Amino acid sequence: MNIFEEESDSDNEAYEGLVESRHIPNTSFDDPLICFNLHHEQNLVAAGLVTGKIKMIQFSKDEQKEVAEFNYHKESCRSVLFSHQENILYTGSKDRSICVYDLENFSQAMFIEDAHDDAINCLYEIGKNRLISGDDGGVIKIWDLRQEKAIKTIEENDDYITALKTDSAETTLLATSGDGSLTSYNLLKNELITVSEIYDDDLLSMEIIKDGSVLLCGTMSGAMLIFKWEFFGDKTDLFPGHQQAVTSIIPFDQDSVITGSEDGFIRLIGIYPNKFYGIIGQQNEAIDNLEFSHDKSYLVSSSSYGELQYFDALFLFDDNEDGNENENQNENENENEKSTMGIKNMNQEQPKKRKKKKKKRNKNKNKKNNFIGKNQNNFFDKL
Repeated sequence: MNIFEEESDSDNEAYEGLVESRHIPNTSFDDPLICFNLHHEQNLVAAGLVTGKIKMIQFSKDEQKEVAEFNYHKESCRSVLFSHQENILYTGSKDRSICVYDLENFSQAMFIEDAHDDAINCLYEIGKNRLISGDDGGVIKIWDLRQEKAIKTIEENDDYITALKTDSAETTLLATSGDGSLTSYNLLKNELITVSEIYDDDLLSMEIIKDGSVLLCGTMSGAMLIFKWEFFGDKTDLFPGHQQAVTSIIPFDQDSVITGSEDGFIRLIGIYPNKFYGIIGQQNEAIDNLEFSHDKSYLVSSSSYGELQYFDALFLFDDNEDGNENENQNENENENEKSTMGIKNMNQEQPKKRKKKKKKRNKNKNKKNNFIGKNQNNFFDKL
């Protein structure tokens, strides 16, 4: 259902711009949706469900079609990931297993039982035949899929791993954690770079921008931490402003990002200069994840309610390309262009003050097990 159908004209005008596509209805499932990932070459989404099932849906403005279903996990599927190297799909589960699927034959290619000692939360591919996984206990493993075994285990975090990412050269691995820290690891030397200061805030999401010179981390409180590249020990800046947790960050261009938040808003944000350009979309439930389709014509979000929503995103890039036709335009003109893209001005938004709940954190790395299963802010505890 279009989220604006029951709202007034004034509400519609407030959110003009990136509105939910009227051509693609929400995708709902018989069981609660936990995670999803979009294919990098076609309009194909893999969805992980609380039952452990994985469904693959092909979507277009004309129809949605289920093309495959896998059911190898015994408990909820927490991470799905399309490979950029092969025609395969990776999944990680609460049952601590990792599964690899052959998408040419729609069959299981590999199953690693007891891959971790705790539930697996996130997966990340590096190069060919290598996969990185992070779990509820803060453990990260690097897998050589040819050997079907972990070739490196990193145990630097005291709480669940929320996101994994590398630089474009795949030499530096970054991990955010529910213990409030950012961990950086040198993949070439197989050694730890640093573990950041422990912030009194779960780090939930991250993105690299500014041609690899800046890292953004979204937090439970709604602030975004800004790190300069190679200076991962402590943030260099703080960007407050979100009313609730920043659960997803995706790049718009090298100077701005799009964020998804627990308050249900999708925002366009500039970094250096730090600026809210506006709200570009909204859904009725908290946003769990946000991704662009392969051609960036759609922005797809998932919610705690368990549906996929499709937003028409073409206008964002059409306007951006029009503004770039004249290479001699100065930065001020580009800033003005972004601020007049039919997006609600953030100055019109009246944020409600959110009471922050202080969390006691154990900073002793030797007492790692005290954190497992006891963090009330862990998104996965209820699954």
